[in-house]
Amino acid sequence: MKRVQVEWLDSMTDGGWSDRDDAIRRAEHPDVLRVTSVGYLIADTDEWLLLATSHGPHADIVQGCVQIPREIVREVRELRR
Repeated sequence: MKRVQVEWLDSMTDGGWSDRDDAIRRAEHPDVLRVTSVGYLIADTDEWLLLATSHGPHADIVQGCVQIPREIVREVRELRR
């Protein structure tokens, strides 16, 4: 199973009250939306990637899965062992 590093964009939310100018200032810094995930690539389709944080090879089990839509993936790099 490949170990990969995936750079992707996420959405942002702020549950508290703020004035409009502060909300716009936060939105003007798109690097806060950039996320890096590292894990085992357990599925790779045209629509999404599926990563697991842990893999138990003795029973081919996985844990801590995250599904990332392809349209928000910026880069996938295979990691060396």
